[in-house]
Amino acid sequence: MNLSLELSTSSILGQAPRPGPAALIRPSDTGVLFDASNATLLFTDIAGTTRVTQPGQSVALMRDKGRLAMHATQATLAARPTWERDVDGRGYLVFDGIDDALITPTLTWGNGLATVIASVRKTSDTSRAMVLEGSGRNVFAIEAPQTSGQGSFAIGQQGGNELRRYARDTDRPAPISCVISGTCNLSSNLVTLRINGVDVANDTTATGGGNFLDTPLTLGRRFGGGLAFSGRIHQVFAVNRILSLAEVQQVERWMRNKSGAY
Repeated sequence: MNLSLELSTSSILGQAPRPGPAALIRPSDTGVLFDASNATLLFTDIAGTTRVTQPGQSVALMRDKGRLAMHATQATLAARPTWERDVDGRGYLVFDGIDDALITPTLTWGNGLATVIASVRKTSDTSRAMVLEGSGRNVFAIEAPQTSGQGSFAIGQQGGNELRRYARDTDRPAPISCVISGTCNLSSNLVTLRINGVDVANDTTATGGGNFLDTPLTLGRRFGGGLAFSGRIHQVFAVNRILSLAEVQQVERWMRNKSGAY
C-alpha cells in the first residue's frame, strides 16, 4: 500500500528522482550535466527538432540533463562541434581547436563555490585551450593545456584579484584521455585537481574572494572566441557547491564508464 501510494504521488507530481549525477544537482543548486555519449540529447538545429543520428553530423544543440535545462547551443554552422563514435560505440563531440564551441544560457551562480568534472581527450598541446569557462573575471575554468606547448591539465579560479589561481598537472602530454575533476572555493582560497580519480594538485594562493559571476558557460573555447580546445569532450558536470568525495567519485565512475577515459 505504501509503495503504491508513493508511486502514485510521484507520477502525479512529476517528481521522479533524476538518475545518476543529475541527482547531485539539488533543487537549491545551480548546475549543468552534459552527456555527448547519448545521441538523443543532441540536435542538428537550435530549435531541437532534428536529432543527431549519424557520426559526422554537426551539433547545434546539446541538452542539459540537469534540473535547470541550460541547454548548450551554437548558432554559427562553422563553429559547431561534430558527433562521432569510438570503436566501442561510445559517442563524443569533436572540437576542432579553431572556433568550435557550445554555449549555455546565463547561470545564476550565487556564490564562490564550484565542483567541476569533465571527461575529455586532448589531442594537442600547441596552444592554451578551454574545455569549460565562464565569461569575465570572477570565473572558474578547466584548461587543457593551461600553457601553450605544455602537456598540462588545470582547474582555475579567479576572484577579485586579477590573476587566476591554478591547480595543475604538467605531465600529461597529448594525445591523452582523462577524467578531470576539482573544486573551487574563492572564500577559502582553495582550488583542487584530481585526474582519473587521484588527487594530484591544489593551490591556496589568495583569490580576492567574491562570488563567481552570473554568466554563460562555454564548452570548447573562451566566450566570444579564442583559446579553442582541440580534442573530444565526452561529459561535463558543474555545480555551485563543493561535493563530498563520495559524490565526486560517483561522477568520476559514471564518466569513466561512459567514455572509457581510463
